[in-house]
Amino acid sequence: MTRVLVDDMIFRMQAAGGVNRYFIEILENILSDHKDIIPALQKTGPSRTPLPDSFRIRRLKQFKKGPQRLRPLANALLIKSFRPDVFHSTYYQPAPSPDVKTLLTVYDFVFAQFPFLRQNAQAFVAEQKRAIETADAIVAISHETKRQILSRTDAKEERISVIYPAASGVFLESPTTSKEAEEFRSRCDIPGRYWLYVGSRNPYKNFNTLLRAFAMSALESDMHLVVAGGNDTLDIPQTDFLLQQRLLDRLHLLPGLSDADLRRAYAGATAFIYPSLAEGFGIPLLEAMSCGTPVIASDIPVFHEVAADAALFFDPASQEDLANAMSHLLDGKDTARLTAKGRERVRRFSWKEAACRMANVYRGLAS
Repeated sequence: MTRVLVDDMIFRMQAAGGVNRYFIEILENILSDHKDIIPALQKTGPSRTPLPDSFRIRRLKQFKKGPQRLRPLANALLIKSFRPDVFHSTYYQPAPSPDVKTLLTVYDFVFAQFPFLRQNAQAFVAEQKRAIETADAIVAISHETKRQILSRTDAKEERISVIYPAASGVFLESPTTSKEAEEFRSRCDIPGRYWLYVGSRNPYKNFNTLLRAFAMSALESDMHLVVAGGNDTLDIPQTDFLLQQRLLDRLHLLPGLSDADLRRAYAGATAFIYPSLAEGFGIPLLEAMSCGTPVIASDIPVFHEVAADAALFFDPASQEDLANAMSHLLDGKDTARLTAKGRERVRRFSWKEAACRMANVYRGLAS
């Protein structure tokens, strides 16, 4: 048996997102298929994400009562009682004990590339580097992330495994019917055809370039733009821009969609647009392709790694290039090709395979 302690940092940080989905999917598949792996979650605070619900996963809750000076010792004894072989950090946390092997998952280096996105970014980047270099083993979510690990840190290549994410089961179900897609459009008050954007609108997501390209393409079509995820407001410059372009009524903000509704949103879209300047992987690419939705993606290395020839790529620094890609798909001539390529491409990624590879990393560290 291999006993794995997983911290809860990412579940406290994110209510939704690719990182917590990565851990939930892998843990659930390990619980299902790898009975020799015994996971426990180190609960240090309230979770913003529903955690895997299984009698086989233990929850080690922090002591928060009793004398404050005794709590660290009590929590250390609680962890020691579990006898972990491996500590797996979800977000760059140190191991609770120096005699436990540490595994670290690395997602991206966005804050190293764009330090203006985070307060005290320099301190975070230094801590990220330290965590990577001191881990006994490292998992990268893409070969591009692995390349950056090797170029930005002194980590040894032999300690790094690449374990890809995948699309979740709801997106791989039987195709959404036209009736379902129409019902979704009607319920969300979307009166016509639309482009789809999914995710937060942090600056590195490059949402403003999409807005400008949408305004350019709107001159030749009556397309709408649906924004799934993120918050339910635009910032003032974005609102002013759409007002000046007379496009406010063609933008639809849909935060908090369920996976079932997100599947319907993908299926009904003319195309899914992913304009990011940097990512560690890009699960929405796989979700869109699973739903048969053509993909327009920024021309960055990791998106080529994920989508290969199943996407239409554009220069993320050029609103004109994105607008041209959107115009190219309006006539529908490339839709069938991209849909077929996408469905073929998504078969290369599997949460079962990811869990199997992760389980082998756990076993290797424990042996």
